[in-house]
Amino acid sequence: MSSENLIPQEGLYVSKKDPSMRLSVIEVIEVDVLDNEEEDGGDKVFYTVLFVKEGDEDDMSAQTFEYDPDEWQRFVKKSSA
Repeated sequence: MSSENLIPQEGLYVSKKDPSMRLSVIEVIEVDVLDNEEEDGGDKVFYTVLFVKEGDEDDMSAQTFEYDPDEWQRFVKKSSA
């Protein structure tokens, strides 16, 4: 598994590109981990990331965002480029 596919940790993420973009990962749900070595040469990790803007962690009415692994990696790359 490459470092690009590591499951994110719960906590604060600050954009390197725009430090005012501060998000809190409030839950990472590991859906399944399958060993597909015969098919693609490695493990596939499936998870969803649920996050909110910093400061809204306890606000039940705050807008939350849910990303799958590909969406999360694209978001991280875009925020740190």
